[in-house]
Amino acid sequence: MARRKFALLKDLLKYIGVDEGRANFSWISAAEGGRFAEVVRNVAQKVEELGPNKGIAEMEHISCQGMSPRNESESGYCKCKQL
Repeated sequence: MARRKFALLKDLLKYIGVDEGRANFSWISAAEGGRFAEVVRNVAQKVEELGPNKGIAEMEHISCQGMSPRNESESGYCKCKQL
Protein backbone atom coordinates (compact mmCIF):
# COMPACT_ATOMS: atom_id res chain seq x y z
CA MET A 1 0.00 0.00 0.00
CA ALA A 2 2.70 2.51 1.01
CA ARG A 3 4.77 1.68 -2.07
CA ARG A 4 1.80 2.44 -4.35
CA LYS A 5 1.13 5.71 -2.56
CA PHE A 6 4.77 6.71 -2.93
CA ALA A 7 4.68 5.89 -6.65
CA LEU A 8 1.60 8.10 -6.97
CA LEU A 9 3.34 10.87 -5.01
CA LYS A 10 6.39 10.69 -7.29
CA ASP A 11 4.12 11.00 -10.34
CA LEU A 12 2.41 14.02 -8.80
CA LEU A 13 5.73 15.67 -7.91
CA LYS A 14 7.00 15.08 -11.45
CA TYR A 15 3.80 16.59 -12.84
CA ILE A 16 4.21 19.79 -10.81
CA GLY A 17 7.90 20.10 -11.74
CA VAL A 18 9.75 18.63 -8.76
CA ASP A 19 12.93 16.75 -9.69
CA GLU A 20 12.59 12.99 -9.16
CA GLY A 21 15.73 12.87 -7.01
CA ARG A 22 14.13 15.06 -4.34
CA ALA A 23 11.86 12.30 -3.06
CA ASN A 24 13.11 9.10 -1.45
CA PHE A 25 11.37 6.06 -0.03
CA SER A 26 13.23 3.74 2.36
CA TRP A 27 12.07 1.02 4.71
CA ILE A 28 13.76 1.77 8.03
CA SER A 29 12.91 0.25 11.41
CA ALA A 30 12.68 2.41 14.52
CA ALA A 31 15.63 0.39 15.82
CA GLU A 32 17.82 1.48 12.89
CA GLY A 33 18.80 4.96 14.03
CA GLY A 34 22.19 4.78 12.34
CA ARG A 35 20.67 3.71 9.04
CA PHE A 36 18.07 6.49 9.28
CA ALA A 37 20.81 9.09 9.81
CA GLU A 38 22.75 7.70 6.82
CA VAL A 39 19.70 7.84 4.54
CA VAL A 40 18.90 11.41 5.63
CA ARG A 41 22.51 12.48 4.98
CA ASN A 42 22.50 10.86 1.53
CA VAL A 43 19.19 12.44 0.54
CA ALA A 44 20.28 15.86 1.82
CA GLN A 45 23.53 15.59 -0.11
CA LYS A 46 21.71 14.58 -3.29
CA VAL A 47 19.24 17.48 -2.99
CA GLU A 48 22.12 19.88 -2.35
CA GLU A 49 23.86 18.60 -5.49
CA LEU A 50 20.66 19.11 -7.48
CA GLY A 51 20.51 22.74 -6.37
CA PRO A 52 17.37 24.83 -6.58
CA ASN A 53 14.42 23.10 -8.19
CA LYS A 54 14.20 24.89 -11.53
CA GLY A 55 10.84 23.37 -12.45
CA ILE A 56 9.04 25.03 -9.55
CA ALA A 57 10.85 28.35 -10.03
CA GLU A 58 9.87 28.40 -13.71
CA MET A 59 6.24 27.60 -12.87
CA GLU A 60 6.10 30.41 -10.29
CA HIS A 61 7.59 32.89 -12.74
CA ILE A 62 5.25 31.89 -15.56
CA SER A 63 2.19 32.11 -13.31
CA CYS A 64 3.05 35.61 -12.14
CA GLN A 65 3.92 37.04 -15.57
CA GLY A 66 0.25 37.48 -16.33
CA MET A 67 -0.24 39.51 -13.16
CA SER A 68 -0.45 43.25 -13.40
CA PRO A 69 0.04 45.77 -10.60
CA ARG A 70 -3.14 46.68 -8.81
CA ASN A 71 -2.04 50.29 -8.76
CA GLU A 72 1.00 52.40 -9.67
CA SER A 73 2.62 52.00 -6.24
CA GLU A 74 2.80 48.21 -6.75
CA SER A 75 5.05 48.22 -9.82
CA GLY A 76 7.18 45.47 -8.20
CA TYR A 77 4.14 43.25 -7.59
CA CYS A 78 5.85 40.16 -9.06
CA LYS A 79 8.24 38.98 -6.37
CA CYS A 80 9.76 36.04 -8.27
CA LYS A 81 13.33 36.08 -9.52
CA GLN A 82 13.73 36.86 -13.19
CA LEU A 83 15.03 33.77 -15.04
